[in-house]
Amino acid sequence: MSITNHHVEKFRPQLQVVLVSKLEEFELLGYDTVSMDDLWDCLKNSIWRKMDDEPKLFQLVEDILSLTINDYMNYVRIEAFKSPNWQFGDSI
Repeated sequence: MSITNHHVEKFRPQLQVVLVSKLEEFELLGYDTVSMDDLWDCLKNSIWRKMDDEPKLFQLVEDILSLTINDYMNYVRIEAFKSPNWQFGDSI
């Protein structure tokens, strides 16, 4: 776990309300299979992986609230391509 991920992890309990709000937004859009851990992994591994400084709570809240379903689906797609089980030509 990188230093940045460690710094972000300590904010997870405080961000719980914002994460639930984002999950509810995704549910309203018809994406009700996204879990809290899936959302957290997306934020940690795509949005926050390039942070240079120690994050501030308001920045993390802003990142969560500005995450779109397209951002999340792009993350899921890229992770699927990285999977050792993915083969070219599989039906989508």
